Amino acid sequence: MSMARGAAALLLSLIAAEQVYLADGFQLAPLPFGKQSQKTSIVLRTGAGRNSIVSLKAEVPQWAQKFETGKVISTITLSQSKKEIAVKVGNEEMSWEKWHAALVGEAGEPNAAAMAVKVSPASGEMAPRGKEAQRIRTEASDPEENYKDFALVGLELTREGLGYLTHVKEGGKDELSEKPLFLVIKTEQSSHTYQVKLDASG
Repeated sequence: MSMARGAAALLLSLIAAEQVYLADGFQLAPLPFGKQSQKTSIVLRTGAGRNSIVSLKAEVPQWAQKFETGKVISTITLSQSKKEIAVKVGNEEMSWEKWHAALVGEAGEPNAAAMAVKVSPASGEMAPRGKEAQRIRTEASDPEENYKDFALVGLELTREGLGYLTHVKEGGKDELSEKPLFLVIKTEQSSHTYQVKLDASG
């Protein structure tokens, strides 16, 4: 069995079993919905011109632990010829707004098909509307660009997603047509919903 076929078979079995997994290299691990955490860093000024960088593991806020779908703004289509796309959401508030994104089912429930698409980044912070703010980098991995007043969320087909499209293209059943996938991008004040489709004909 080829790698693509194996990935497609795995995705189909997970969709049927309604299990949710995160792909981590060649290993799969259950995704603990509602218990995600994100790494943040703070700089402590210790005197004598020296700073200490402390890494924290902060819990995701309560409002970002559920991703109910709302009115669909638009449909995003990914295919073998269009493997990635970015969605832009602007900040309508005059305050800093943290945001989180997730792929879910129609009722906001975990959807195994989420492993077909990678969301990157899955969280961040937007500067106040109409503003741009300097980003202080505390780690080498921190983004270099300034904070913007919008979120740019990238979607990209994973190996499992590409395998699934090959499966459907060769005559296999399109399970996603029965269990659709949605991208929800949330701030504490607002929520944006997009339907995500995988097109085997593209």
